[in-house]
Amino acid sequence: MEDKKLLTLKQKSFIETVASNFNETDLCLIEKLGIARNTFYKWKKQFSNEIDRRLRELFSGDKHLWFAALSKEACSGNVAALRLCFEMTGEYVPFSKSEIEKKIAPKINVIITDSDVPDTHSDNNQP
Repeated sequence: MEDKKLLTLKQKSFIETVASNFNETDLCLIEKLGIARNTFYKWKKQFSNEIDRRLRELFSGDKHLWFAALSKEACSGNVAALRLCFEMTGEYVPFSKSEIEKKIAPKINVIITDSDVPDTHSDNNQP
């Protein structure tokens, strides 16, 4: 992480602008900041920790609103929201198909009765 005292005003403005406008495209931010494209990408990489820190600061106060909205969506039947709630609480852990088969297959018992097997000796099956 860069020492804040060594940052220029332009760099501090860059960090704030990128974090505050996270939903904007890079090209839009480049235009808004008035800097060269190569400078933008260099700084974006160089100051990524500062940008992330600033994003966390900006949005930390809104978490309770996010959780309330997510809870409302989950309670209304939104499956994606419900899944996210379970993932966040650790109550949902996705499994691969092979993991599921390993867990379920040993518990499945198949019983085949005579009525399940076609009678190949009967005259009814002759063409």
